Amino acid sequence: MDDDRRRHAALVRLLLDLRSAEPLDRRDGTELILGAVCRYTGWAVGHEYRLDRRSGLLCRTTAAHEPEPGSHRRLLDAAGASGLGPGEDLPGAALASGTTEWTGDVAHQARFRGVSPGVFGGVCAAVALPVLVNGAVEAVLEFFSLQLQPPDDDALAVLSHVGAICSRVLENERLGAEVEFSMHASASAHGRDAIVVSTVGGAGRGPTILYANAAFSRMTGYSEAEVLGRSFTILAGARTNRSTLQLVHHRLLRWEPASAELIAYRKDGEEFLLEWHASPITETDGKVLHFASIQRDITHERSVELALERADRDALTGLPTRDVLDRSIRLAMARCRERPEYRLALLFLDLDGFKAVNDELGHLAGDQLLASASRRLEGAIRPGDVLARFGGDEFVILLQDVMGTADVVMVSERVRERMRSPFGVQGKTLNMTVSIGIALSDTGYSEPEEMIRDADAAMYEAKREGRGRLVFSQGRATGALV
Repeated sequence: MDDDRRRHAALVRLLLDLRSAEPLDRRDGTELILGAVCRYTGWAVGHEYRLDRRSGLLCRTTAAHEPEPGSHRRLLDAAGASGLGPGEDLPGAALASGTTEWTGDVAHQARFRGVSPGVFGGVCAAVALPVLVNGAVEAVLEFFSLQLQPPDDDALAVLSHVGAICSRVLENERLGAEVEFSMHASASAHGRDAIVVSTVGGAGRGPTILYANAAFSRMTGYSEAEVLGRSFTILAGARTNRSTLQLVHHRLLRWEPASAELIAYRKDGEEFLLEWHASPITETDGKVLHFASIQRDITHERSVELALERADRDALTGLPTRDVLDRSIRLAMARCRERPEYRLALLFLDLDGFKAVNDELGHLAGDQLLASASRRLEGAIRPGDVLARFGGDEFVILLQDVMGTADVVMVSERVRERMRSPFGVQGKTLNMTVSIGIALSDTGYSEPEEMIRDADAAMYEAKREGRGRLVFSQGRATGALV
């Protein structure tokens, strides 16, 4: 179950990161995708092949990601020493099949014959991901792992989504050169994304539609004839953000690229979430002739993202879960290693007397108390700190970049003060206190579990000393009772 949650969390972070690689005028989108996949899914090295249509061979591009600059340069050079045809090694197999190819035996591929074992730098598995544009393979992304990576459905689903995003990046890169001819090209009529060409507007008047492909008609329900000469506001409705529309309008009037994500309406009145990117089409002298936009319905994609994001939130309190806390502590510990002056503190909180509330008033009252307590705790922490529900009536606060114990005591006292105010639950007044155990990064922790363990032990020491107390941990010992 923990592994499943981690995979879901990795997918959420990957999706959020890759959204920044999709704007229409982005040229380095593939490099961003390689880096994001390596950061979040366990693949250490990634690089790209593009299909050379004249030779029919895959040729390696300069787009690549390594754990450290140059750490696997010899491996990448060997991988791309010559072009690969359909069926040749892993990338060629992905080119031939149009599907993701996976292997745990990298060294025995033909392109690596005669290569010194030291070149591999611990690489033992690889995956090749085809990037399809209009149903044909245009590129292949290959990733190498420093550990065994057996194929599984979750990983394949992630890679499939990555391939779709990379496909859109390739399409967007080429749009500026191709869209001027798209009004007369049959391929545009069968494209997956809606393509619209408009006037540049002027004299205070916004752009009007000159051309819309069949995908636009399928998405909106409007025929091309119905939208020609009309403004993009034909898709606006009651819940469309007018400020966003106004911002887009002003950017287009200045002949600048524009992007937006807003609620739009089909011809039959149905709402959908529209992602919209527009760029100017210019002549060689820089004069803007038209605007070309790519539009897509992202309603389903966003609903999936929201569902995955909700998996990282506690259902009762809405606070981050233990998984989010663990990741936050790891990132903060990495900053500590990079910056010796950077210090952390972990506050482990337990509501004193919570069991009695549950036993006497029932679990519904207990849930109401936890929800109210979480809101108060949110108001006690500083910007940049992390508050998570650890389980039951236990909460954990990660204080980042603390100057010393005075900072920690200040936040802790604020927490205790807020929790002392009476709670109103089901018509009853409840007086609650909180016991707090604290672990400081000065101890030299290497894993989040170690810091959580010591803060938890300090919290129980506070309870033994009379509840409503604050105890600092000193490694496996505890002290500094307040």
